[in-house]
Amino acid sequence: MLADLPFELLAHVVAHLPTAQDIRVLTLTCRRLKTFIDREGWRIFTLERFPSIPTPVLWQDAAHALTTLSKSWDRRSLVARYLEPSGAITALPAGNQVQRWKRPRGQTMGYQPIIDSHSEWVGPTWTDQKGLLAWSAGAELVLRIQQTTERAARQWRRAVSDPHRLFCQNRWFTFKSPGSSEGRDDITSLKLLRPTQYDTDSNTGEIQHIILGRANGDLRRLELNLSSPGEPQQQVYATRHQNVISLDISPSTSPLLATCLGDSRVALYRVYNESRLNEPVSSIALSNTRQHNRLWLSRFLSAQWLAIGMGPSKNPLSIYCITPYGIVQSPLHKFGQVQTALDMENPTSIYAVAPLPSSSAASALPGEVFLSGAFDGKIRLHDLRASGAAQQSYHEPTDDSAVYSLVTLGRERLAAGTARHSVVKFFDLRMTGGRAYHYLDTFASTSESFKGELSLRNDNAQRTDGEMSPNLEEANEGTGWNLFLNPREMHAAPGRGHSTWSSRRSVESPVYSLSMPSSCSPTLFAGVENAVVQLDFASVLDRHPDPVHARGIKLDATGAVDIRHTWNPRSDVLNLAMYERMDGVNGEAMRLKVQQSLESKDWEIRPSSLDERWKDSTHL
Repeated sequence: MLADLPFELLAHVVAHLPTAQDIRVLTLTCRRLKTFIDREGWRIFTLERFPSIPTPVLWQDAAHALTTLSKSWDRRSLVARYLEPSGAITALPAGNQVQRWKRPRGQTMGYQPIIDSHSEWVGPTWTDQKGLLAWSAGAELVLRIQQTTERAARQWRRAVSDPHRLFCQNRWFTFKSPGSSEGRDDITSLKLLRPTQYDTDSNTGEIQHIILGRANGDLRRLELNLSSPGEPQQQVYATRHQNVISLDISPSTSPLLATCLGDSRVALYRVYNESRLNEPVSSIALSNTRQHNRLWLSRFLSAQWLAIGMGPSKNPLSIYCITPYGIVQSPLHKFGQVQTALDMENPTSIYAVAPLPSSSAASALPGEVFLSGAFDGKIRLHDLRASGAAQQSYHEPTDDSAVYSLVTLGRERLAAGTARHSVVKFFDLRMTGGRAYHYLDTFASTSESFKGELSLRNDNAQRTDGEMSPNLEEANEGTGWNLFLNPREMHAAPGRGHSTWSSRRSVESPVYSLSMPSSCSPTLFAGVENAVVQLDFASVLDRHPDPVHARGIKLDATGAVDIRHTWNPRSDVLNLAMYERMDGVNGEAMRLKVQQSLESKDWEIRPSSLDERWKDSTHL
């Protein structure tokens, strides 16, 4: 019998089960198998199906969260809303309570948000999470502390009836230096230090370490004590009054700070230094051999390698080694763009870099494989072990908008913020047939008729005679999709009128920055002009969503999800538009799809295709 097999063979069997449902069924067979699954089975399944996504050792919850997240990304299930401080807002450093947050004013265009976020587990269960989100709003810093612990939930329930409550699950803080002015003192870059990078003197109170770079050349680290507001401790970094273009922090526990200053100087600092004015450990000045060539980006690939993006140049990306003594003056690698007959050796600029998680299977060290986003609209995959300029390229032939921001979900998926129309492009990084998990396997194990659909998952959704497959939407496999972040109802944009000049600008806004708190987070933050958009990847009809969302699910009298009270109690959910990109498929497959309002009563249940909210634009 199966239960009599030794541990090694049981582990081998579990490793070949394709879905979490199969693992769950196995636990119902006998007590011995249930014990094995609880101790080892969920761990084996999670590591086998999602090898590039790190999670805490809560394996059953991790399996639930990752399979749900994978399904939501495949079905394009998402809930979008504009994000801004609300409720009890603490204005730092004074510590005053603000009833309503006001956006920066006085500039000819809205602020350009730079976003950073991270989350950590602070308890024994998956929902015991604490998330920190920060973004720049002109010269002001906006912070959100979000807690999903049971203790936070109890305190929130007790405080709901108190109009003067100071505690909630979402706590908001703002910080603006006295005397700062919009434009001149705008925050141009920021980074949150992770708790493992804090020095030993900041363990008392609720301290957050944030490094801010400004257009006026000011670069400093703030220690904000959120539990006892007051003037923060500050560490100032010497910049020679050069404006701060970009900054990044190394992933080590003794972090370094790399910055692009002005058009041609890269400086490296130790984050912690006893002196009040922190001088660079080392710096390099890049010679501008081409007119208008300048620095755009500094990004740590690992603790040993630093990527520098510049342009316009024929070699816009350079990799420098970091040693205990500073930056090695000569680059380790210089990457030019992939030369084709269409490129004609045109120079380009690099605006974004994202390292991919290391792979033991591929014997890759941290930072050896990474992505870059360029002015020419292409996203290139680079490998420091290879000789070529790039090993893969991701782009859309019909839209060559510059790529301003990148974020990855392990080595599986990629989101790219572009320069026009508030578009985020989504790509699948895995090779054809290389998926370790697909939610459609659940249907295949229960329905013989579905196996025909399932066989289409890894082809290019096209018949040999050129006709589009009738199961194209159900198979839900293309080469990617584009999401427009500007809502179809223009008045939904915060602070905008229906036909004002600012409303028209918001439609054309770039996606300046993207951030995801962790690789297993169901939330993606996007910064567009004058606003931040929160995208929660979840289906509004799912009764068993990600554990983070599950606590807020409310059911109606029929046992179905009460969509309005669960997902849209403030009537702030946006209805967005998107289209799928499919190589070699006629234009009919690329028709615009729009999200159905959550107020709708007409829901067509289709669990094996696109999310129920997506409708063909011609049908609305």
